[in-house]
Amino acid sequence: MEFRRTRRFTKALKVYRKYRSLPDDIRKLEAVLSAIPEGKGSKHWNCLHTSEDGNMRVFKVRLSCASMKGESRFRVIYAHVSGSGTVDLIDFIEIYSKGDKANEDKGLIGEYIDDPESLF
Repeated sequence: MEFRRTRRFTKALKVYRKYRSLPDDIRKLEAVLSAIPEGKGSKHWNCLHTSEDGNMRVFKVRLSCASMKGESRFRVIYAHVSGSGTVDLIDFIEIYSKGDKANEDKGLIGEYIDDPESLF
C-alpha cells in the first residue's frame, strides 16, 4: 500500500499542528487503511464517489485525535485506487475539523476525480 498527501492535506496538517498527537493518529489511520482500505462498513466510513470502472473510490472517515478535547473530531477525505497488477494507492485529499467546517469541499473532490495529479 502506498500513501500520498495532496498539498492541501499537508497544509492543513500544519494548521492543526497544535494537536500534537495528530501525526500519530494519521499513522494509526494508515495502518487501518493498509488492512481495510475501504472501511468497515460502519457509520464512521462514508463512500462519496465510485469511478465507473470501480477502480477508484473516494471516502470520508472520522478520525479521533487523542489531543482533542470534547466531541469534535477530524474528518479525512481519501481516495483508494486499486488496479490489477499494481500496488494499491491511498491519496489523502483533505483533513478538517468538524468544529471548523461542516462538510467536505466537494469542489476539491471533483478536482481530484477529474485530474488527481494536479493536487500534488
